[in-house]
Amino acid sequence: MTDSYSVRRVTEASEEYIQQATAALDDAFGYQFFSEGLDKNRDIIFACIRAHITGGLLEGEVYVAETTRGVPVGVSVWFGPGHKFLDSKVQQEAGWNQTMEQLPPHLQKWWDDFVGEYNNNAEKFYGEGVKRDSYHLQLIGVHHDHQRRGLATRLMSPAHDKAHSEGVKCVLESANPTTRGIYQSLGYAHVGTGTFKSPSDETFEMYYMVRDP
Repeated sequence: MTDSYSVRRVTEASEEYIQQATAALDDAFGYQFFSEGLDKNRDIIFACIRAHITGGLLEGEVYVAETTRGVPVGVSVWFGPGHKFLDSKVQQEAGWNQTMEQLPPHLQKWWDDFVGEYNNNAEKFYGEGVKRDSYHLQLIGVHHDHQRRGLATRLMSPAHDKAHSEGVKCVLESANPTTRGIYQSLGYAHVGTGTFKSPSDETFEMYYMVRDP
């Protein structure tokens, strides 16, 4: 039942809480978050997810779904108007750079190329400067034991409400055709598809999506 959970914004968190929130996302992604790009290393995957949360705590907005015992089981990381993920040194030094340093040089280069192309596509599909001026969903997930209870929608609602009240867009990217359909049901329009190469030279797509206020 959804009333067994609460959703709130977290602005400060202990390391223990950050670890719990990271673990919930790690489970939500089946422990495979960008696995190939992160050397298929569980510790590096965990560190990369954690870097998204710590970056969001510094210059974005982090929402959590908690059990009645206060344990985080779902997380969404947003960046509101004026910021993007990794657009400042303070974010980069909050875990991202340290994660990248654990990778071999060819994967570090892959990430540099991927992030550059990913950002260029955002400018192309959303329009110049639109992503920075919008609420951007960087990451969202719910632990598999707590899925299908409406928590993901609840984790998106606060940013949707703020964007509506401020008259700005929400944007996101998804590599999953199933979640693309879910986002469309929440009012997002698919405005472009980016095609990328994995480290093993396999092709994958990301769907760029926009929700008007």
